[in-house]
Amino acid sequence: MAAVIAAVLSAVADVWPGTAGSVLVAGVGVVVGVLSTRATSRLDTDAQQSRRLADELFFHDQGGRRVWEIADPVRVGVYAAASIESDESGDPSPACTPSFVRRDRSPELERAVQRGGFVVVVGESTAGKSRAAFEAMRACLPDHAFIRPRNRPGLRAAVEVVQGERRCVVWLDDLQKYLGSYGLTAHLLERLLGDGTRHVVVLATMRAQERAHFLTDGMSGDPTSAEMAREQREVLDRATEFRIDRTWTPAEVERARAFADDPRVAAALEHCDQFGLAEYLAAGPKLLAAWQDGWAPSTHPRGAAIVAAAVDARRAGFYRGLTPAALRSLHEHYLRQRGGARLRPESWEQALAWATQAVYATTGLLMPDGPDHYVAFDYLPDVVDADPTAAPIPGETWQELIGQAEPAEAAYLGWAAYDWYQQWDHAEAAFVAAVNGGHVMAAIGVATCQGLVRGDLDTAIDTLRSAIAVARAGTANVGSAQLVGLTEQLAFMTGLAGRHSEALEIARQAVADSAVLSPGEALTPRIVVARSTGQAGDTALALQLAREAEADGIRLLGEDHLTTMSCRFEVAVWTGYDGDADGAVRLWEALDDHLVEKGLGPAELILDVRRNLAYWTLIAGDVEHGLPLFESVAADHARILGAQHLLTLAARTGLAHATGQAGQPQQALRIAEAVIADGRDGTPAVHPVILNARFEAALWTRACGDMEAAITRFDSLLDHFSEALGSDHGLVLDCRSCLSQLTGQGDGSEQPYRDSWMRLADW
Repeated sequence: MAAVIAAVLSAVADVWPGTAGSVLVAGVGVVVGVLSTRATSRLDTDAQQSRRLADELFFHDQGGRRVWEIADPVRVGVYAAASIESDESGDPSPACTPSFVRRDRSPELERAVQRGGFVVVVGESTAGKSRAAFEAMRACLPDHAFIRPRNRPGLRAAVEVVQGERRCVVWLDDLQKYLGSYGLTAHLLERLLGDGTRHVVVLATMRAQERAHFLTDGMSGDPTSAEMAREQREVLDRATEFRIDRTWTPAEVERARAFADDPRVAAALEHCDQFGLAEYLAAGPKLLAAWQDGWAPSTHPRGAAIVAAAVDARRAGFYRGLTPAALRSLHEHYLRQRGGARLRPESWEQALAWATQAVYATTGLLMPDGPDHYVAFDYLPDVVDADPTAAPIPGETWQELIGQAEPAEAAYLGWAAYDWYQQWDHAEAAFVAAVNGGHVMAAIGVATCQGLVRGDLDTAIDTLRSAIAVARAGTANVGSAQLVGLTEQLAFMTGLAGRHSEALEIARQAVADSAVLSPGEALTPRIVVARSTGQAGDTALALQLAREAEADGIRLLGEDHLTTMSCRFEVAVWTGYDGDADGAVRLWEALDDHLVEKGLGPAELILDVRRNLAYWTLIAGDVEHGLPLFESVAADHARILGAQHLLTLAARTGLAHATGQAGQPQQALRIAEAVIADGRDGTPAVHPVILNARFEAALWTRACGDMEAAITRFDSLLDHFSEALGSDHGLVLDCRSCLSQLTGQGDGSEQPYRDSWMRLADW
């Protein structure tokens, strides 16, 4: 079943003291007291900060408070064009930005801006998205107030300012900086846009790579991380979105020729077969080359290391600028890795000056982000992310960034480490740091690491119960949708622990709490109730509830909405578990076709659907089609997620079972043992995926004829499984049954082992 409940939730936030890996043993009353104090303090701090920020929202320091007064696009995030007269001098051309060349989508973008609402321009770094948005705004809304929040707290402060303006533009360049905990939510967006009596445009830009992250969050193999991304995706779903390509079309290139008297445009036209015009004008390729060349001995290796540290900070999801002190601490690891003293590095002062100087017009390897703070030029992390051979973000960098982060930033780092990079230890450290700062919703991250990574479900349940108690006490900044999300997670973890009746009651509480939400938002806890009902044993009622939720999803949200897709997923699940495996296969096939034909996602949902399609094809007894389907599914997981990802390991375990069923026990054994070996690198031995793989290895050892080794394996597994899972867990019962068959010993009460599929399908 894996990770399909796309629930409410979103901020990543508040709980209690501790260190990564620690077990919370305080009583709920004690924890609630700690949480309440920290959450209340956090609210007071946020209120004071919002008041300070309200006066900073208009761009007095950047040309004025009306759109027509903002004459220089560079001041609002547009990259200046590189000077070709003297690359080394850094002297800009007379105008930092050339004349604007209209993009193919400019007319549509202008019409959207005139209509108002939430408009997002997406494209790769240096594609020209900020310039296209700026020019559309200038052309269509010159008399609107121009409001640019500098960060998430500023965004909250912007609400009151916006409500005092009859016409205004809220400019959110690099939208990803504003999403997430205590940032732009669907509710806050509605408050900004108002009731239609004022003309408000929330005009945002977003790098394509960051947009993809928000589409694929949750790929770690559980509902929790998918739910954490749901509200961010819900915000993006409300946008009128425009894609600006880095590579220019022939029509755009032809329009650019009208400005070829500008030598910068003329030079860019000469390279348009290799680079996008905006990319070349912004000096992206030149800066990349400068960074790479800087590693040469006796040139700028320390400066290159500083840039590498800033690039990895951006890749990790740390969007705020870094101070020189932070860069100095971070860069040492990168310099040592490349050779250290053998590179004959320059002094620190020389290195920082080289990395931060504006080499091309106003653009450099590191860009200013407020006084004495710097971020990497965003073309550079895009290039590194696109390189399959790029080194992973070092542990030292994660630790330093977590130490530098504000609580909300730490929570964001936690989900980046968990979802994007599967760095479980760093994820937990980040969540604990967020918790220590007073963010209640970060309890979900803590519980996820406790329950789904370390297998300590009891502690995860206690963590969530404590956070819910604080949320219900009203001392934390937790909204109704977030409270519902916390309760859904508690139901999910309780169900995983095998306490299905208790999980069902908790899920019903989530439905009761959702009464204050919109009917569309209230669908998600209904999905959780359907799942909990099925897990409690009433598969027929679970199927009925899932079908009712699906019908309401189509009516309220449309057949393409992610929540509706989640409803369809549940219908397919419980169709199978209610005894109609062939019907389940047809539903999985239809859902897969719909996702592909409509270009819907996220990718985790497509992978989950195809993995379940393979499971249920084999459960239906169709080995001929099921085995090649499973081979394809396992290969897709490895290609997209990596060979050691939890979902990939689950798919490979299923492939082992399918291969054995097809009469290839030796190959099945090899696949299962490879899963066990790959899982040793960071996956706890008690994780269900690894436990299933160990069972498959024992099962196919027996099928290969090595009875003594099989008995040894099952004996070891039975002891381990009983201690980790309890005596009535399915794996324990299957181990006991197989061992009884092998040894002829037992008390006769063992249920016969039939097949692993129903258990494997849970993942």
